[in-house]
Amino acid sequence: MSWTVSVGGRAFAASLAEPSRRATPVRRAGLRGGAYHSGTEAERLECTVKDRSILPLLTPAMLGPSQDFEPITAESDDGRRLTGRLASYVESGGEVRLSLLL
Repeated sequence: MSWTVSVGGRAFAASLAEPSRRATPVRRAGLRGGAYHSGTEAERLECTVKDRSILPLLTPAMLGPSQDFEPITAESDDGRRLTGRLASYVESGGEVRLSLLL
């Protein structure tokens, strides 16, 4: 199944791992970048984009102290659609791995 990740008004081919429940760096409930966490775990999605031109689009999408961030949408060729917020990303070996909170 092929996936497309949309950020900053552009679409990129991506490979996705299945969503999983993981611990967050938050020790208590609170507000981070406008996203309220009621616990210390969150549903996460890891995806890999091989097009490095995505990098300048990630800063406005990143969760942080401000509330001005964009959602990132992943859509499959069979119509499945997931929307998340960018928690972190790593550039390595010509790929960009995104970690999204769903």
